[in-house]
Amino acid sequence: VALTLTGFTAAVYLPALFLERGVYVRERADGLYAPGTYICYKLAVEIFIAATSAAITTAALFYGVALHGSWLYFYIVFTLSTATAISLGYLFSAASPSLDVANAALPSFVVVHFLLMGALIRFPDMPAAWRWTRYVNWLAWGWAGLMQNETNEAAGGKALEIVGMPAVEFYDLGIATNKWVCVAALLGFTAVYSAGAWAVLRFKRLTKR
Repeated sequence: VALTLTGFTAAVYLPALFLERGVYVRERADGLYAPGTYICYKLAVEIFIAATSAAITTAALFYGVALHGSWLYFYIVFTLSTATAISLGYLFSAASPSLDVANAALPSFVVVHFLLMGALIRFPDMPAAWRWTRYVNWLAWGWAGLMQNETNEAAGGKALEIVGMPAVEFYDLGIATNKWVCVAALLGFTAVYSAGAWAVLRFKRLTKR
């Protein structure tokens, strides 16, 4: 639930770049700042706000439902998943010709990721042609990390079995043997989507001056 919420909140950030297109194009043409400066500033502000509010949100969720493992890890994954969603929202906002297109395309993109993250449909139950998608699905990496955090007894988690199998094996979440690899993957997704947003702002003709 926590991860899917971060995914769908990406739509909140769609108007951020789109509504500022006219101002951005004019100020960039006047040499006030570079595309990299603009996107880094926007990301820094939103991620800082998200990280601050996530401390309260994750604490209430983690301790409220008596989860196991490390709260700090839970917080890090939640925050990085939100950061990925923010950068994804900026990418769609910058690349879409209109806000209506962005509002239709982004939720569709997130829904596909949600369906293929391995929670609703287990990876073993997916057609073989679909299973590779786990490696390019930031929700799948976050899900794998949180499950390892929850069930790793050595890290304070609680052993969880489903139909006689460890939960991680039941869901086939072995895309990373170390939960910190999942954190690195989320950082990578944030970087890739942010770079995509920068590339659009840098090279696409967004509007006529």
